[in-house]
Amino acid sequence: MRKPLLRTLAGTVLLLVATFITWHSLNRPTRLVLLHIADDMQIAGATSANLLLGSSTLARLDTTTFNHCGNWLNRAIGNSQLADIVRYLSWAPVQHNPQHILLYAGENDLAQSKEAQQVSAEYMALLKQLMLQYPAAHIHILAIKHSPARQQYWLAFDEVNAKLQAYATLQPQLHYYADNLQRVDFSADGIHLTGEGYRRFLHGVILQCKAATNG
Repeated sequence: MRKPLLRTLAGTVLLLVATFITWHSLNRPTRLVLLHIADDMQIAGATSANLLLGSSTLARLDTTTFNHCGNWLNRAIGNSQLADIVRYLSWAPVQHNPQHILLYAGENDLAQSKEAQQVSAEYMALLKQLMLQYPAAHIHILAIKHSPARQQYWLAFDEVNAKLQAYATLQPQLHYYADNLQRVDFSADGIHLTGEGYRRFLHGVILQCKAATNG
């Protein structure tokens, strides 16, 4: 009786070791995607909520201070690129039913020296996926902000933003918000935002969100 038990224990240990090694071989954004999916599975069937999607700029946002237009699920991913958002949307087993989706993406892609044309194409593909997956949702696109620490990429940011803005004018489901941030709105790292910065960053979204909800 002891040998089968020992074999079972050994198999369990090997499985745990393999899982540990696999987990730590994944990059941080992919691990966060999997954690978001685990959270989604726990709340399956709960009241529908709006979605925050994007990089650390939104991952750091406290959803309790952004309670306009209902409840929000923060599914933003620190250090993420557009491909990580697509990965989350493709892997998630739970179908959300958001009325609003807030999206901030593309900055990390461009800061990794990807060409603006490539990032624009990936961003458009993501928007088309979101519109197809959530046809009733208002999708709010925050322009890539002029982070002082990434000034060398501002021209690329502007190029992608111009294409996003032009595309949004053709799609009633999309709402685009220009970057009206000031230097004092950024934290010491020159990338992330202060509390006042978030208020300025989200002002247009809040007004549009309220109008869409009340209308």
